[in-house]
Amino acid sequence: MEIPLTDAVPSNGTLPDAIQSALDVLLSASGMSRDHLISEQDEDVTTLRLEAGKNLHLYSHVLSPMARVSSQLLKQQGALLALYIMAQQQGGQVLLQGGQQRFTLELSLPLRALGREPAAVTKDDIRLYVTIDKRLYRDAILYQLLLEENIDLVGESATGVDTLEQLPTVRPTVLIIEEALQDNDGLTIAEVALSNHPALSVLLLVERPVSPARLAIYLESGIKTVVAKTQSVQELIRSLHYIRNGQVYVDADSCQAPATTTSPDLEAFHALSAREREVARLMADRVAFKTIADRLGVSYKTVHSYKDRIFIKMGFERQPDLMLFMKRFRNNLDS
Repeated sequence: MEIPLTDAVPSNGTLPDAIQSALDVLLSASGMSRDHLISEQDEDVTTLRLEAGKNLHLYSHVLSPMARVSSQLLKQQGALLALYIMAQQQGGQVLLQGGQQRFTLELSLPLRALGREPAAVTKDDIRLYVTIDKRLYRDAILYQLLLEENIDLVGESATGVDTLEQLPTVRPTVLIIEEALQDNDGLTIAEVALSNHPALSVLLLVERPVSPARLAIYLESGIKTVVAKTQSVQELIRSLHYIRNGQVYVDADSCQAPATTTSPDLEAFHALSAREREVARLMADRVAFKTIADRLGVSYKTVHSYKDRIFIKMGFERQPDLMLFMKRFRNNLDS
């Protein structure tokens, strides 16, 4: 039964704010409005359908990597990724079907997900642990966060090793960790922390907005949200409130285009973590993945994760691309 969109939402509330925001971004980037949405309601499920009769250049998979794309397409991709993640968190789903000229997008949500804020926006205190290398930057963030009455700082450190040692004692509910740490990369430390403390919610701080493909790697690793240092403290606080109870939070405007150059410069290589640079050198020397894992004391799966991150950050598609780059610039890669 087709009904107006406003009638599909219970009279005592609206769509969850984060989902509504992502929908609005998708519609705006597609040159459409809420009038283009068709709503259907079954016994316990509401479905919103968007049928586009023009070429929107939407990707058929919300996690597809992109290159040489417009800002509008980036917003579409970011909004799709946000809808995909948040709908799953609410017990719903997103389906995208069609060819190059016509697409049908379906967002299905159980009625229990409507008429209330996401579970993350509650008054429970946040037991916060912060891992940021530079003391000045860490203090600047903490001075703002501790103005929030429901945030309790239980620990802080500058290194990944100290973080892993202290977590069992202080038992935080949320970990803010910087991606580029001196002793290791923050993502690896976060993965170890999550394996030991599955209930922990992790916010990863990155230098700049990330591509959808790189964001997908973070989310698959268990990271709940990613905030760039170019974003405001208010966005950091908003993210904390969404993830405090284990929800995933994706800002629909936080994605950017990956590097389009096929020959990354030395800056891109030096932007890798120390461990990623080490793995890149070993891969370029044709060292087998199992040997790399044994040499570094990590699992075979972890080495593959490093490889994926290196390829995403450097814009490579195959190992020969990495090998050629390393051979050409071998004398300039020492750090």
